[in-house]
Amino acid sequence: MSFFLVTRFAKSVPPVLVAGVVGLVLAFAMGQLQPADVNIGFVMPAFTLPSFSLDAFLAITIPLTALVIGAENAQATGVLITEGYRPPVNAMTVISGIGGMLAGLLGGHNANIAGPMTAICSSEQAGEDRNLRYGAALVNGALFALFGLFAGLAVPFILAFPKALIVVIAGLAMLGVLLGALQQAFQKGGYCQIGAFIALAVAMSQFSFMGISSPFWALLFGVLVSGLLGEIKR
Repeated sequence: MSFFLVTRFAKSVPPVLVAGVVGLVLAFAMGQLQPADVNIGFVMPAFTLPSFSLDAFLAITIPLTALVIGAENAQATGVLITEGYRPPVNAMTVISGIGGMLAGLLGGHNANIAGPMTAICSSEQAGEDRNLRYGAALVNGALFALFGLFAGLAVPFILAFPKALIVVIAGLAMLGVLLGALQQAFQKGGYCQIGAFIALAVAMSQFSFMGISSPFWALLFGVLVSGLLGEIKR
């Protein structure tokens, strides 16, 4: 309720933030916060010596490359184009690849352009002026860096939240993004509508093959269907 009231009467205030605060207050008042027993400690980054094998290349490298480039980076690129931006696709791919290699040396996961987070930071929720929405990405990056430094303190706090509250807040954060995506995909007179529907159905099916999850296959099947139907325009 607070999310929709703020959306209508106080558009300058982030409705997701208000909904999160209200939910947290209600959860505390109802005794739903359960502190988690987590060992808190600072762990220094440890260098991981790379090792190469054909099995790892086939079982890990190829699926991860397909997932990152075909799902995450492609989603982020599509979102930015939909919002009217002209993203530097080659530079994004190269920089995320270099970041992934550097992160791997310290045991981290691949660094890439996150689709859902890019959608939130580039949408109207980040401001009406498209030229100033980069501020949302800067704030998001700073918060991620702080979370990484103080994860030992932040994780028990987050785990204390009721699972239902976390799911609801995450859903509200993606509400505007999902609505905009559906409007763009199925607007009257648009193209690739059947392909977009196939992509949506595959993504919702949680289909997985060769260790690659449904987002990649959703994009692949959607493009294939659109190509077969002649819906793709240059």
